[in-house]
Amino acid sequence: MSKYRPRRRSPRLEVRRSGTRASLPLTSREVQLDLVTAEILQVAYRRSDLIESIHDGSWFHPTAKLAVFLPTGAIVLGLWVTGMYLWVLPYLARRRRSKATAP
Repeated sequence: MSKYRPRRRSPRLEVRRSGTRASLPLTSREVQLDLVTAEILQVAYRRSDLIESIHDGSWFHPTAKLAVFLPTGAIVLGLWVTGMYLWVLPYLARRRRSKATAP
């Protein structure tokens, strides 16, 4: 039986719309390149992974995604639905009143 070996993720090259800039995200750093001159424009710390892990809840604990963030998302969705209902309710009431008073 063979042991499971995780695949290595190859780094992706993100090319900007202008076609002259590209960024190569590494583990915790990001290298920005000029594709015309092959010059390194910037080497910086990559914060987007940290921000994304805080956003989806995996930074806190693996179960926080399901125990905290999923119910919170469901509550926000419920608040949005009831808010839309309360926003539409006056228009529906006016429509009913106008139909009831019409000859």
